Amino acid sequence: MPTENDFLAFAVGGSANVTSQTAYAANTTLTQGGFQSGIANSADLNKVWRQSSIMSAVLAQFIVARTGSPAIDDGTTATLLANLELSSAAVNGDSTKTFSVAPATASTHAVQFGQATNTTSPLALATTAATVANQAVNLGQLAASLASSGYLKIPVISGGVTRIFILQWVRNITATANGSGQATISAAFPITFPNAVLSYSYTPDNEFSSVGAQRIAAQSPTTSGQNVNIDGVTASGPCAISGLIVGY
Repeated sequence: MPTENDFLAFAVGGSANVTSQTAYAANTTLTQGGFQSGIANSADLNKVWRQSSIMSAVLAQFIVARTGSPAIDDGTTATLLANLELSSAAVNGDSTKTFSVAPATASTHAVQFGQATNTTSPLALATTAATVANQAVNLGQLAASLASSGYLKIPVISGGVTRIFILQWVRNITATANGSGQATISAAFPITFPNAVLSYSYTPDNEFSSVGAQRIAAQSPTTSGQNVNIDGVTASGPCAISGLIVGY
């Protein structure tokens, strides 16, 4: 049985005595000044009542369809108003009870779902930086520089605390050995670690020379760089290192 809607359209029968829309719209004396004293035309009255009754019937049916609650004509407004407010929200899980919106073109507009998933849209749905495990990661938290010496940032949760894990690499950092075939190469990290260096690994490779070091020893790093001692290269010759450094 359909949910009750007491608000019925008036004078909607095929032979209803109702002024035509063309004549009603042209009668600006009536539409602007309303009915005056004297005898009113019944067809004009029916037109006015039909227009208002149709809209009230449609609005009431909208409330019924959206909320599943009846629209009762009992002379009160509180329940109808409450259900109207409820009906303006989409019903979760029911695709027939959702609003459609035009594509957003300004910051005050609702965003279509299609815009939120369209990577070319400047209005694509944005998220703040994730701070707990069940939040979406902001793409900005995955910043990287894919240069020969570069870095990659990855958001992680460590001990319940949000951290940005950073993997950095340096490639072919060169120096010139002294007369004994020794050198200290200063490797500046592409970016400074905000907190600490966790680990590192270097190789004495020289991309521009076939001569490699025989021994390598890294000094304690700072958050922005590290000195690496090498030995066993050609006296006064070129030398170089490459390496990986991780931290947060």
